[in-house]
Amino acid sequence: MKTGMQWMELVKITPEIALKCLANRAVNRNISTTTVIAYADDMRRDAWHKTNEALAFTWSAPGQPWGQLLDGEHRLWAIVEANVTVEMWVLHGLSVEGRTAVNKGLRRSIPNELQMRGEQHANNRLAFVNMCAYLITSTPVKINTLDAYDRWLAVFKPG
Repeated sequence: MKTGMQWMELVKITPEIALKCLANRAVNRNISTTTVIAYADDMRRDAWHKTNEALAFTWSAPGQPWGQLLDGEHRLWAIVEANVTVEMWVLHGLSVEGRTAVNKGLRRSIPNELQMRGEQHANNRLAFVNMCAYLITSTPVKINTLDAYDRWLAVFKPG
């Protein structure tokens, strides 16, 4: 057990490990099934990318490998849903009080991501692809991931 410091490690999270982590979680916001399904879909298709966003835990109690889960519930439920193993960063040693500062930043929108890859007029592009998808399916389509945008865009490209 390490005390008095925070540390990170890269861990292969199996569905079994995910369930153990979820069993020892702090009270948190409600789970978004839509988010879990979207993450699980990315994980199944091997489109999930390792990022700087770690699973976050408090100090470990004696006899427990990890402390209480503070951040990462949606990712862990997605691993269980997809029944896959995903390599993730795990941060240990946070205080329970610090969790109120988690996920307060501005989420990147699809137009933000399109701009980051150098595409001009990102809002208009997304609106156009959404409208074309609607015309094809005859039902409202809300493209909410860059991967979904790319899949729909491929439908409209010749060849």
